[in-house]
Amino acid sequence: TTDAQGRYVLTIPTLGKFTIQAERADDRGRAELAVATLNPAQPFVANLVFLGKGTVTGVVKDPSGVVQGNVAVTLKSSGTFVNTWTTTTDAAGRYSLTGVFVGELLASARNSQTQLAGFATGRMVTEAQALVMDITLAATGTIQGQVRKRNGTVVPADVQLELRLGGAGGTVLATQFLGNGSAYQFGLV
Repeated sequence: TTDAQGRYVLTIPTLGKFTIQAERADDRGRAELAVATLNPAQPFVANLVFLGKGTVTGVVKDPSGVVQGNVAVTLKSSGTFVNTWTTTTDAAGRYSLTGVFVGELLASARNSQTQLAGFATGRMVTEAQALVMDITLAATGTIQGQVRKRNGTVVPADVQLELRLGGAGGTVLATQFLGNGSAYQFGLV
């Protein structure tokens, strides 16, 4: 808890690397520090700055450019704090989400009637930024299978699976956690 001036004191019992995270209503901040020496007479100062927030807007269209009203839109961040926001497009296919933290973003939309889906990626960089992330829907499919060892046997332990756009360093589109020998399925790909 902070005092009236926003100051805080934490007792650190040992040397090491620490993350300090601050949250207040819809504001969040984080600092990482490495404590190399402990000296109660010389406190270590680590100021925190709340993350910038902005607005994401866009229009959802089908492959021929027709706007898609009443379509579910999900926005996920993968920056310092992982968050998810959801909304629905208006009759003109527009959506708007406010209070989005800076960081890497993935917006996805799916028309439940046509089964068309799509996504857009972007990056919120500064406070009060207005980021446009238009989404064009397309036909989708499913990727499914099992994770196996080189000898063909099913992996006997828990596995985390990620579907990424653009290869190993790309944007994570979906994540699944599989139990012992479980099959996976990524839909609407």
